[in-house]
Amino acid sequence: MAFWMQPVGADQATFSLGWMSSVFIRIWVLLLIAAGGLHTWFYGIDGQGKLLKYDPRPYMKRKNALYKYGYQAWDNM
Repeated sequence: MAFWMQPVGADQATFSLGWMSSVFIRIWVLLLIAAGGLHTWFYGIDGQGKLLKYDPRPYMKRKNALYKYGYQAWDNM
């Protein structure tokens, strides 16, 4: 089976910190690759351009009074 499908082995029949931590780390690595790649594509190198943007202004230069801390990313964190 593929690495990302995480097949169940015989050692996973009982709770153990070893296999649970390896599954946890594997999930986080895949999440960081997917989310980090999308973030880099859309905000880092601006791969999509202004094609489907609701607000065509550059992302980092928008300070909006609608948000408590001025930026949507700061409010989300």
